[in-house]
Amino acid sequence: ENEVGALIEECALLRQEKKWKEALEKAKEAVTTEQKLRKRDKSREELMFPTLFNLASAYEANSMHDRALKTYSICLTKQRDNPLAGRRRISMGNIYYAQRDYPSAIKCYEMALDHLSSKDDQSIRSKLRLNIGNAFFRSGRLREAVKNYQDVMDSIPDNQTAFNLFLCHYAL
Repeated sequence: ENEVGALIEECALLRQEKKWKEALEKAKEAVTTEQKLRKRDKSREELMFPTLFNLASAYEANSMHDRALKTYSICLTKQRDNPLAGRRRISMGNIYYAQRDYPSAIKCYEMALDHLSSKDDQSIRSKLRLNIGNAFFRSGRLREAVKNYQDVMDSIPDNQTAFNLFLCHYAL
């Protein structure tokens, strides 16, 4: 257990140092070690999800988007009730956005919004609305972009969102 934790920590430090390939190797090593531990003791599932999330993040850092999405999906299907499921959806949405798959990005961001509890920070909700608005804008769906930008402006206004909102209104 301590070895898995140390490997995850090493991976995070390597990602901070922008040593992407080394971080990926540590993440894979952490998953392998965790799987061996789980084979010996079936009740040890609590480490599976952090190691998989760590691996997905390492794949994402190495621009291995398909593998990252697959690993995030495994995390979500095996742990549906996890309160961090929304955060994983955000990561998936960011990957789809980077791939210019805006409908999938919007879907992930909206699912993440649905998973956020009422206690979650309003700034997270606003950032998600901004991301959704940007994805709608990029896909040419300006009316939906306006609605999301307006939601951001109603809660936590900022200059960039105001400018985006102005551009949408001008284009419409």
